[in-house]
Amino acid sequence: MNQSLLSRRSFIQSAVLAAASVGFSPASSQAQDHPQGEIVRPEMFGAIGDGKSDDSDALYAMARQARARGTLTCAMTAGKIYTHRNPFFLSGIERIWIEGNGARIVNLRGGKVDRTFLVNYSALAFADCFSTNGHNLYHGRSTPHDFGALIGSAKAGSSSVAVYSGRTTLAPGARVLIYGFDRISIGGYPPSPRFFEYNEVEDIRGNVVRLKNGLRYDYDADWLDGTIPNGLGRPRILSLDRPDFRQSRSIVIRNLGSAPNERWTAPGSSRNGRLTFCGFDNLVLDGVFTDGGGIYISQGGTAEINRTRANLVETDKVLDRVVYRDCVFGSHAQGIGCKELILDNVAVTGEFSASAIERLAILGGNFAGHGSGASTILMGNNNHAIEKLEIRGARFSVKPPRYALLPYRLRSIRISKVVDSQTLGIGSQAAYETSHFSRVASPGMTLYTKDGAAALRLTRMPYRLGKDVCIQGKFLSPIEIDDLLYAPELPDVTVDGAIYSGENAYRVTTFGLGDTTVPFPTQLTDPLHPQPGRLQFSSRQVPSNGMKSFFEVGFRLRPQRIVVDVVKPYTGALPAQLSLKSLGSPAEIVRIDLRASGTREITPLRHAGLIASDVFTTMDDVVQRLQVQVMPALGDQTDMPLWTASLDGVAA
Repeated sequence: MNQSLLSRRSFIQSAVLAAASVGFSPASSQAQDHPQGEIVRPEMFGAIGDGKSDDSDALYAMARQARARGTLTCAMTAGKIYTHRNPFFLSGIERIWIEGNGARIVNLRGGKVDRTFLVNYSALAFADCFSTNGHNLYHGRSTPHDFGALIGSAKAGSSSVAVYSGRTTLAPGARVLIYGFDRISIGGYPPSPRFFEYNEVEDIRGNVVRLKNGLRYDYDADWLDGTIPNGLGRPRILSLDRPDFRQSRSIVIRNLGSAPNERWTAPGSSRNGRLTFCGFDNLVLDGVFTDGGGIYISQGGTAEINRTRANLVETDKVLDRVVYRDCVFGSHAQGIGCKELILDNVAVTGEFSASAIERLAILGGNFAGHGSGASTILMGNNNHAIEKLEIRGARFSVKPPRYALLPYRLRSIRISKVVDSQTLGIGSQAAYETSHFSRVASPGMTLYTKDGAAALRLTRMPYRLGKDVCIQGKFLSPIEIDDLLYAPELPDVTVDGAIYSGENAYRVTTFGLGDTTVPFPTQLTDPLHPQPGRLQFSSRQVPSNGMKSFFEVGFRLRPQRIVVDVVKPYTGALPAQLSLKSLGSPAEIVRIDLRASGTREITPLRHAGLIASDVFTTMDDVVQRLQVQVMPALGDQTDMPLWTASLDGVAA
């Protein structure tokens, strides 16, 4: 860590390079410019930095000057601890560059958490976009939240929206947040919209707002508002350039730490000394560290976090893209509103749970801890859909009784009404919220029947139709009243090169216990790479609990060769068998006795290695989806079998 003050030139160059590395959005086209004006130091405004003296007035004066100029370029002094009583003092500054040089910052406000705008445990905080900047609220006055104005229905690609009721401030040139479809039944603040995007106002004519960029998503005025506090489902537009709130275009902070507030008497050490980053177009943290506190990131465009150390990190809501690289965290708590979350060579020593709306990528790194309530290595109690999950080259320590990398869960809805050839009723709003279906719903997703057959491809998110909640889509099979339709939380998973350590490592499967009554509607690549005409799978992917696993071929395949290699036989008392079957066929292809080691190779003309307790039936059935099952359920015991298998064929 650099402990010396940077020269003006080197500091500006390094800050600009760091800011440019994340790629700025069109709304922040000036964010890569060199910072204007002189480099300031807190001491120039009277700060002492001894960790005891109150530096509030000096830091506030520095921030007021920067707010008036639009830019803060600040270098702190190595080894110093700067103090204040308002963690929001930097909010509302358009561009921020801070070189901490290893200095720390601490909040001196005493007592418990106020039921007001300010909190005592944050060492530094930037206000969320639904509140006010708060830099001038020295006494912690509470202010009303602003959730924006309601808008009418709008299609993806449209460059305008009609604005209706609601409180907001819109003007040409203002940056805006457009959002909707809250993930119903989730408490907490702020809202957790399934769809959101950042844009800019081009002009306003009457109640029609013309936008600089076309919409990325469809927005439906008939989406439901939740019954919980802040359950905002109907689409809204919120200005990010209001008189009481101005979102920062760029925040770049390097080599700055936080210290806990010794005067804060409320419990919760993971929050004491927290760094809270909200309301930004682009955020770069490099070499940032907390002494016991955590880092909270929410409501912003892109964030790149490098070489950062913290006790607890939470990647939360209304975020476009967050990348952690070469970081060490005590734990990582899930957020439910980040579109893309990437962990590149990250070490997590405690509980790990994470979620992303569109893509979660875990690239290398080490994961050593597990939450007390988790039954799997990753995800903890995560119960939100991730459209695409990638795990490549990561290391996991395995502690009993966790014998699976990922959970396997489904969300279901019951059909209450068939309205027409593309519309289904799914009950009242209360029933819909209880199902948690909103947590996994996504346009284009496929819903499955209890037999694993594709039933409906969703084209319209759940919406109000009279007193009913309805969905629309393309029917893929007959659907009747009282049918249950299922959606997987992890529909597309790639696990490549995962490494497991510990005495139970050999027992780890990809997916853990879940809903065993419904076939597996997940596209899985792990860790062997299927080729055209080949399926490869192993005991790593197929649980030994009786649950059926399914492997997609992608076309009609006529089997030509099956190889099963039982590397370690089952040594328990049950009649353990491996069953291979083409889904929809009444007969199995083969059933292998897992109590006997050895390789079985089966072709239409040759059955090598089969023993008396193996059962071969037929290779005549065409395979599009292969059902693989270990039966009966063997549980999680130390005598689990280890095996690999492959199926080769030609297009039928």
